[in-house]
Amino acid sequence: MNSETTGEAAAAGLFGLLDVVVKFAPGAWGQVSGHGTRLVMSDSLLGTFNGVFTSELEVDVETVAALAKEMAKEMIGVELPWCVQTRAEPTPELLKVAAEHGLIIHHRSPLMVRDAGPVRPHRPDPDGPVVRRITGVEDQMYVDLLAQGFETSPEIFGELMSAPVLDAPGVSAYLVEHGGEPVATGFGILAAGLVGVYNIATLPQFRTRGYGRLVTEAILRDGFVAGATGAYLFTSELGQPLYRSQGFEVVETWTYLMAE
Repeated sequence: MNSETTGEAAAAGLFGLLDVVVKFAPGAWGQVSGHGTRLVMSDSLLGTFNGVFTSELEVDVETVAALAKEMAKEMIGVELPWCVQTRAEPTPELLKVAAEHGLIIHHRSPLMVRDAGPVRPHRPDPDGPVVRRITGVEDQMYVDLLAQGFETSPEIFGELMSAPVLDAPGVSAYLVEHGGEPVATGFGILAAGLVGVYNIATLPQFRTRGYGRLVTEAILRDGFVAGATGAYLFTSELGQPLYRSQGFEVVETWTYLMAE
């Protein structure tokens, strides 16, 4: 896949995840406009799951401006962060629209992709870690562990990882357990022909033991078996070496314009 096709495919995959949030997360809703642009509002304190999202490299600024005004109205009296997202470096016109709503901070998120293909096989060890898929029955435990892994509060996720989302079509949630004790989490979403890799988080006291790699590989294997032609994820500069070693490469850097 070339970088342009990959970016568009990943954008479609992300919109597939946002569709799941809108359809299944309690209290979430969305609005789809033309030019690959949509509005999404959840109850999460994660600003990257509330706002105006664009899937095309050339942003239709008028559409973004109209949806941003709609979003600002919905946010009156609501203490939730939100964003304007773009796949490319934001243009002066887009920056102006975002600034009108106080969205002046640039949060850049590298997009990494890889094609479907061989993944290191998992060799079960009776004394080693085990990766297992979970359902919505364990949603509260999952959120608690996810929060510990990201060293934040469970409340920040709102209903994003509630039972209806974890049980939604195309979604797969994972726990890594070692000696019967949960140590890491993962989340996969199969949409638009790709598997998206999210929520790779290891509890602080168990880091640097390969649990993140283990759950990422499980997500990839399951996604490719289910028919995904490739995979994508968003990461930090710090996380890139791990994912490069698993066949991923950076193809774009997306920007989320947010308030201070």
